Amino acid sequence: MSRFPHLLVALIAVVMCAGQLQAQTGTVSGRITDDATLAALTDVEVTVAGRTVASDVDGRFVLTNVPAGVYRLLATRLGYRDVEETITVLPNETTTIEIVMVPAPIGLEEIVAIGYGQEQKRDLTGVVDEVPREAFNTGRITTAEELIQAKVAGVQVTEDNGGEPGGGISIRIRGATSVTSSNEPLYVIDGVPLQIGGGLSSGRNPLNFLNPDDIESFTVLKDASATAIYGSQGANGVVIITTRSGSGTAAGGPQVTYRGNFSGSNVTGRPDIMNATQFRQTVDEQAPELLAILGAEDTNWRKEVEQSAFGQEHSLAVAGATEKMNYRLSLGYFNQQGVVRASKNERLSLSLGYNQLLFDDRLRLQANILGARNEDQFTPGGVLGNASNFAPTQPIEDPDSPYGGFFEWEDPLAANNPVGELNLVYDRGTTYRSIGNATGEYFFGFLDGLSATARLGYVVTNSERRTFAPSIAKFQAETGRNGTISRSNPTEFNWLFDGYATYAQNWERHALDVTGGYAYQQWRTESPSFFAQQLSSDLLGPNGIPAAQLERTFLNVDESRLASWFARANYTYKDRYLITGTIRADGSSKFGADNQWATFPSVAVAWRLSQEGFMESADWLSDLKLRLSYGSNGNQAFASYQQYKDYVFGDPLTQAQFGTEFVSTIRPSAVDPNIKWEETSSWNFGLDYGFWDNRLAGSL
Repeated sequence: MSRFPHLLVALIAVVMCAGQLQAQTGTVSGRITDDATLAALTDVEVTVAGRTVASDVDGRFVLTNVPAGVYRLLATRLGYRDVEETITVLPNETTTIEIVMVPAPIGLEEIVAIGYGQEQKRDLTGVVDEVPREAFNTGRITTAEELIQAKVAGVQVTEDNGGEPGGGISIRIRGATSVTSSNEPLYVIDGVPLQIGGGLSSGRNPLNFLNPDDIESFTVLKDASATAIYGSQGANGVVIITTRSGSGTAAGGPQVTYRGNFSGSNVTGRPDIMNATQFRQTVDEQAPELLAILGAEDTNWRKEVEQSAFGQEHSLAVAGATEKMNYRLSLGYFNQQGVVRASKNERLSLSLGYNQLLFDDRLRLQANILGARNEDQFTPGGVLGNASNFAPTQPIEDPDSPYGGFFEWEDPLAANNPVGELNLVYDRGTTYRSIGNATGEYFFGFLDGLSATARLGYVVTNSERRTFAPSIAKFQAETGRNGTISRSNPTEFNWLFDGYATYAQNWERHALDVTGGYAYQQWRTESPSFFAQQLSSDLLGPNGIPAAQLERTFLNVDESRLASWFARANYTYKDRYLITGTIRADGSSKFGADNQWATFPSVAVAWRLSQEGFMESADWLSDLKLRLSYGSNGNQAFASYQQYKDYVFGDPLTQAQFGTEFVSTIRPSAVDPNIKWEETSSWNFGLDYGFWDNRLAGSL
């Protein structure tokens, strides 16, 4: 019995200690305003102890259950200088802080996406350019790439569409790098890469399924140091596209926005082509014996195939947020005629973005889904060339012509009547495309700055293209096909998994950011198609397959896989000396067993001279940083199965005789079992500068 009081006292002490241990947390709250206007700032990201929260529409933020201790508070927002404050969190108390942010020009202070993470642009050692929504091109914007056209140095965006809306584009980042494969960059949309070369969008604009109003920012990775994290897919540079999501964390009703416009387009700067009078004079001077075959008309063929193109675009979005969640849902409609007759692009798009914080803000969930239906009407090839070459003295129609009533020269080397081709040839396409991802990021409590991310993404495309050329079209009669019908129905399904961990920590003089993980991607494309010619009748148009005397069907299946390990480390000392090392090992099914794996490393260093003591007197200098980098990238954008032999039937003339029977020979195709990665290596030297509080800033 004498031991009972001691046990009771010990039990009470344990309970009190446990209560004290459970209570060793506090709250951090505050309000953020603009230094110039004193207005509240929303969407400011405030980070304390590895946890991040955004300010609401009143500029207020609250972080609960923060372990007691001394921390560095970091506040960041696009267009403002970062703010760092040292705060002390006491148990069971609220630490309140007022933060005033100074505006800064968009340039050296923003957070940019760098592939599997983010980084302050001022701390970059590679060549990365970001174009945020505030800096997009404005006016008549019909496709996504027009938002950044002429905005990024070293990036060339050219249209190769022959006047067709939604047609092909060419984007080159610092020129071409491959002589045998695609030179298009890798497009990464919300963490999901599109197939290099466009996949089923090959020959068309691979971004034409995107509603420009759904895009938040473009980030362009240019040099090998910046793109090395993407390994074999980054040889031509990387374009990272981030879509919009709900903003803020304030409770309240949803916000509904609508944007619409109508537009008209006309051809300007036409080539200087002879009119009928000039053409007759030239023929009279150079070949007078041909005057008799010239007509009496005065036809401007370019005007006959061109038109004033009407366009309209509408976007309706609903966005909302609570303290732990935000979302955005949008619906877009786009309809644009081409300046060449018989061309049109119509797009119906849908976008959904959703973000959620759980478990005391330690788990961040994100989901993005984009989908679109594109209807295309194509112009027959060569129409503009024929319009420029056809004699202006000839009529458009000829009632005695066997070519659908359109005048045609009988010479097979002569240009075809462009108006006749526009009226006789049918070429339509429909494409359904969707891209999406689900991402989870968890911040571990036992080690500040440690997080793990898992992402599952997909790209699904279903396309159909239908063409019909009647037997009465001149080029059909010339080739002896006498009417053709074709149809293709390719489908594409790509999926990926990314899993990686990140550790980021700052000490008094040191900063370290390390990322490492694994990625797996798989592509599968099925392309069934058929072709029919020698039509008995043109009356059924593209449905006239039963009237064809010759039919052929095809099926092509392509599968490939890519497995990757990657790591990146960024280290900074005294905010002056920076070094980044990146390595990625890729294994591709497109190569033989001895060449499937390749490793792509890079290293970059930077020296911020503006932080050195001997530069203290240069008040006019805000930032000056020298950069040097080296890296290698690969390219595996080749056709699959090149390492395997195909066995095909030989020529009938090489048949072998066995008794009274003749047997066709079978021969293997020529292959190179040593086919391997195409690799590029590059050095890069540059500098970043900022003068007078970054009012003048840039990079070389």
